[in-house]
Amino acid sequence: MTTATTLTETTSITTITTTTTITTTTTSITTTTTTATTATTATTATTATTTTTVTTTTTATTATTVTTTTATTTTTTSGSGCYFGEDYVNLVDGGQRAIKNLLVGDRIWTLSSDGRHLIDDEIILMLHAEPKTIIPFYTFITQEGHSISLSGSHNILVVANREEKTQIIRASKVTLNHRLIIASRTVGLKKIEYSQRTGFYSPLTRTSYLLVNNISTSVFVDSFHATHDTLHRVFAPIRMYYYITRWFYSDSYNPFETNIKEGLHPLAVFILKNDIPIRLFFIILPHLQRSMFIFIALYLSRQLFFYGKNHFYFYFY
Repeated sequence: MTTATTLTETTSITTITTTTTITTTTTSITTTTTTATTATTATTATTATTTTTVTTTTTATTATTVTTTTATTTTTTSGSGCYFGEDYVNLVDGGQRAIKNLLVGDRIWTLSSDGRHLIDDEIILMLHAEPKTIIPFYTFITQEGHSISLSGSHNILVVANREEKTQIIRASKVTLNHRLIIASRTVGLKKIEYSQRTGFYSPLTRTSYLLVNNISTSVFVDSFHATHDTLHRVFAPIRMYYYITRWFYSDSYNPFETNIKEGLHPLAVFILKNDIPIRLFFIILPHLQRSMFIFIALYLSRQLFFYGKNHFYFYFY
């Protein structure tokens, strides 16, 4: 007696029919392989006397079968620019701490923009925390064994080969022709990996730099289409408010405390909603400052001129 089992798989791209014929003495297996996107469906057909495993590999966006299908969901946050939570920073008091465990007020070491000096820095605010979200990361591995993982839009300090000028570019644009900045020197890249990882964080520091795994980075992202210096000025009022409240209350006071432990901090939400006007204001601000300086200088010169004229007249009177 012969038993025929028909397995029908339906995908959004094509229909694949796999027929398995099993007898007590002879087993005939037909395997079909179709190339499209990426998905693997495993189907197991079993009789009382023989167990046969049939694997059909397809690439499809959606896979639906009459058997059990295991799916993995990947969530990508658009425009997110953050650090991998398992990477670490160096504490001023000694030791290291994972980025996911950083607290407001933690004193950490960062590097100056040229990478020559260590700076006693401080965590001011955690702008974004997503411990359970999966996003793609670029992992940069140096020739000396250092490594760091950043999302594609996150900014990092680099030096191009045969050049000495430091640049701040997004992680997705870093190539093996760049060198990363560590304490007092630069180091070449050996390999760049691209992978999905769980958990990302975006801390804000006093200097707007962060030394992660001994590699210098910017805390900002390229998504705002503004320079590092412009974004540093945008967050100046936040830094000022932080200093004043900590001085007035105590060094343990958290002026930005919120019940939101995951997701965007309310301040980050406000900045994102008002991105364009805020950015324009701080781009124009330096020109306004120069204009105000010229105006005040002309005004004072005029006042001094009339004062000198009146004083001269009074002297000879």
